[in-house]
Amino acid sequence: MSKESDQEQGEEVVGIFQQVNNEGRTIVKVTNELDIAQFCKRIVIVRDGKIVEDTLVRDRRAQVFL
Repeated sequence: MSKESDQEQGEEVVGIFQQVNNEGRTIVKVTNELDIAQFCKRIVIVRDGKIVEDTLVRDRRAQVFL
């Protein structure tokens, strides 16, 4: 698999998470990839076991299904 293919698959999975979340379910996604985190409604940054930032995402990326 190519890196581009991996990224497309990752974004597709995140799109499915968005759909489930839009139906009222809570999804917790742990990632160190800020571009993937931009699909979320909220980003919580934890460092050394402590919350250092908790932000609502204003310009949430949306996955487009073709």
